[in-house]
Amino acid sequence: MFDDSDEGDSPSFPPDLSTTLRSEFKNAFKAWKKLKIDWKSYFPEHDIPADNHNLDLVKHLMELPMGLFYKKLMRTDPLRLAYGWLPSMALCSRGQIGTLLAECFCERILSQANLVLQDGNTLLCNEELEMVVVLRMNRKFMRYMRQHYNHLSKQDFAQTVIRV
Repeated sequence: MFDDSDEGDSPSFPPDLSTTLRSEFKNAFKAWKKLKIDWKSYFPEHDIPADNHNLDLVKHLMELPMGLFYKKLMRTDPLRLAYGWLPSMALCSRGQIGTLLAECFCERILSQANLVLQDGNTLLCNEELEMVVVLRMNRKFMRYMRQHYNHLSKQDFAQTVIRV
């Protein structure tokens, strides 16, 4: 899973430091996964069910200011003993944890599309081709979102309308 080789832009650490870093990450991530969050107490002004069993991640958590949660979590662990750098990483950008996996998947799909649809057999420019591929990849997700969360899409006709 972790490669300490000098290939690419990956940093190379001495073996003892590498072992220490791996151990720290494993412990922090184990604690992060076990974290039980009472969302109602963190965000009392939002319409969140009191029990997490009825919690809908999109409906209840999508519009929350997660930065406030991460900052509070960081204040409870200033020496980073419990969660390491994970709250800081999550705070850096929207959806940071999991982003690299999604980015990797998208890059692979776009690479395959470029192999199939080359300059000689499509009239689409690179940017248009990428947009079509991403929309096609997300078709099931878009249908799900329109069916369950149409109010968030702000699409009056339940479809994407573009002007040509």
